[in-house]
Parts: sequence; C-alpha cells; structure tokens
Amino acid sequence: MEWRTLSTLGGLFYSAVHTLSNWGATASGVTIIGIMLLVVYDVAARFLFSAPTPFASQFSAYAVVSIAFLGMAYTFKEKAHVRVTALISKLSQRTARVVRLVTLLLGLIFVIAMTMGGWELVERSLRLGFRAPDYVRVPTFIPQLAIPIGSALLGLVLLVEIGKVVGEFIAQRGESRSAITEAVEEGI
Repeated sequence: MEWRTLSTLGGLFYSAVHTLSNWGATASGVTIIGIMLLVVYDVAARFLFSAPTPFASQFSAYAVVSIAFLGMAYTFKEKAHVRVTALISKLSQRTARVVRLVTLLLGLIFVIAMTMGGWELVERSLRLGFRAPDYVRVPTFIPQLAIPIGSALLGLVLLVEIGKVVGEFIAQRGESRSAITEAVEEGI
C-alpha cells in the first residue's frame, strides 16, 4: 500500500474519531443540562408542592456516570485532562516520545479491558433482566451503556495519538510522515 493511500485512510480515521469524540462531548453537555433541569424541577416540586420526585437523585447519579464516560475521549483529545509533566519535561525529545508511546500503549490496554468489561456488564444486565431497585425500575443496562461506549471512544482517541507518535518517529528517521500527523497538520 502506498503512503498516499495510507495518508488518505489515516486522515479519514482521524476525522471520524474527531467527530465521534465531539458527539460524546455534546452528549455530555446535553446530559448536564438535563441534570440541571431535573434538579430545578425536583426543588420546585419539593418547595411548592411538598412533593419531591422519587427519581431525580437516581437519574442524576446515572447522568453523572454518562457525563464522565462520554466526555473522556473529547477531554483527552483536547488535552484538557490533568497532566503531570515535571519528569517528562526533563527528558530528551526522543526519550520523552518513547515514554509517551509506552504510556499510550498501556492506556490503550487498560481502555480495551474497561471496554470489554463494560460490554460484559451490559450483556449480563440484559440477559438477567436487571432493573434498578427503586421507584422507576430502570433497566440497568441503559445507564451502563455509557461505560463501554465512552471507553471505546477513548480507545479510538488513544489510537490516533499512538499514530501521531509513531509518525513522529518515522518523520524523525526521514523516511516519510505519518498519515495521521499529516491529516492533523492539514486541519482535517
């Protein structure tokens, strides 16, 4: 396969991952608005009618999990997560790149395990018909879906980052540039 073909495929992959992580962030934002409206409704019902909603705290708890998992790919992509660079900043550029690649690969392994575990959790909840033991009795697989979906999105973002680092190694050797690095620089 030629580099031009790889460049096109890398650019398409990067673009798709970028779009998917943005959708996750949008879903997180909409969920935050949903929690806000639900809490306002619950407070108003409690204050005005002395009748709190029996489901507000349950749905808010589910929503917080969704916000965290669906938003983590976007947060990582935008480098908005907490990073400690005290050690890495003291390393040579090549060594720092090796450390980055190793940590990205370890992160990907962890995220793959988290995604698989999340899907197993959802599958078991579906198979056994688990429901929340409260007023609404929501099927538990619904809020659990955020775990494998968000984890899979983060895994895709990690793959893009791994591609960038590998592309930097290749570019450093002067052979050619990574398809993903080129796509990022071209603003795809």
